[in-house]
Amino acid sequence: MSDDKIIDLGLVNIATDVYQAWNILARRVVKDLAARGVKFDPEEIPDEQGRLEDDGSLTVFAVLPNGEEVSLRVPPGQWSWRFPEN
Repeated sequence: MSDDKIIDLGLVNIATDVYQAWNILARRVVKDLAARGVKFDPEEIPDEQGRLEDDGSLTVFAVLPNGEEVSLRVPPGQWSWRFPEN
C-alpha cells in the first residue's frame, strides 16, 4: 500500500450512520481485547486515518500498538471530500 492513499479524516465528511458504526466497532474491539487480556494506555492508541481504495471506497482505520488494524469500509456515496479541489 502506498502512503499517498492515506488521508487525514479531517479532509472528508462521512455519513452519520458510518460514524456511529465506527464508534460501535471501536468499543467492541476494546472489549474484545480486554477479554483477551490485552490492554493499552489510551494515549498509545493513534487517531483514525483514512485509506482511499481503488473502487472509490474509503477505509477508516487505526493501527493499534500491538499491530492489529481495526478498520471499516465506507462505500462510495457514504463519504465525500470536505473541501472541493481547486
